[in-house]
Amino acid sequence: MLEDRFIQETSEGTLPSSAPPSDSKRAIAPAVVDLLFMTLTLMFEGVLLGRYSSAALAGGGMGLLVLFFLFTIFLTFVMGAAMPISRLLGAGEKRKAEGLLGNSMGMALTVAVIFLIVSITMGRFIFGGIF
Repeated sequence: MLEDRFIQETSEGTLPSSAPPSDSKRAIAPAVVDLLFMTLTLMFEGVLLGRYSSAALAGGGMGLLVLFFLFTIFLTFVMGAAMPISRLLGAGEKRKAEGLLGNSMGMALTVAVIFLIVSITMGRFIFGGIF
């Protein structure tokens, strides 16, 4: 059980404090592994593309910027919905939580399709000017 100093009474009920859980290392480990492998992948790609030409390295860098931009948008929708979904699940309102998750994923998919259409129509213009 949590000690009294880790319990917080709010209008929404009893909540644990912001103290890290005892098993936080297990919760954080996947994110650390993901970031490490992402760094290694970027380094490997840079070395590989750099061996071909500076234009290949520039193109790879621009492609990564586009990917990071998309990931930022998608994570904004997903992480922005995570807290309300958690609250709804905690309140036992599974249907509303599923609806909110569906809306979040739908918005991310809509933005992805819009970006896909823009990329396909403008790709030749953008990359043709660079290369």
